[in-house]
Amino acid sequence: MLLMMLERGIPVDRVLFADVGEMAEFEQMYEYISRIEIYTGIPIETVRSERWTARSIFYGYPSRGKYMDDIRGFPLTIGSACRYRTWLKVEPLEAAAGQDQDIYIGIAADEAGRSRCKEYAKGKNRYHFPLVDWGITEQQCLDYLREKQLFNPLYVHFKRLGCFWCPKQPIDSLRQLYIHFPELWDTLRQMEKDQGRPFQYKRTVEDLQLRFNRELASKQEQIIPTFTQIGSFSDQTCFACVGNDSRLITR
Repeated sequence: MLLMMLERGIPVDRVLFADVGEMAEFEQMYEYISRIEIYTGIPIETVRSERWTARSIFYGYPSRGKYMDDIRGFPLTIGSACRYRTWLKVEPLEAAAGQDQDIYIGIAADEAGRSRCKEYAKGKNRYHFPLVDWGITEQQCLDYLREKQLFNPLYVHFKRLGCFWCPKQPIDSLRQLYIHFPELWDTLRQMEKDQGRPFQYKRTVEDLQLRFNRELASKQEQIIPTFTQIGSFSDQTCFACVGNDSRLITR
């Protein structure tokens, strides 16, 4: 959205990034923010909650209710609202933006319903959704960034980005986390252990890991390589594996 606004001559005074912190944010996101700063020449202001961090929320204790003796742990998977998002993103952004401002938010046209969220109707700011106005979808945004060679590499694996340990993320995102980010997966396992209850309702991190391992094993069994003889040297015959594995073997 930012690049498209600049191309259309829309003035941009400030760009804000809500940082949820090292315990929840992907390290690659910080690298990507730096790339955008260099490309646009616009400094991106990082805002954080003055009260909360991802760690203090997760390992903190509720101030009331029947679970006061248990750490908060992972957010509930029931309902669409997430208090952690409010504490770590929405409130810091609102505080940094102030009032009587024109605020532009990058919601794509194929998710226009999100622009009608009640939180945008409150307060004294004016919210704009240029991608919705221009009819630009998420896929079009991704294609645009590829053409600019500014594609966020995290989107190779995920359709949505947020806290890597969010229990509400789709199963495919968790699968990608397990396969491509093993260190973060280990962190997720430790967090569940510290919480003392399942990561999701009636489903543990171990359950997910077993499922993903079965899927990976099944895919491996479906790969039936074919071998082509490519030469003979003394008492050894060389073969090339035609398929996903290009290694040379001897027999």
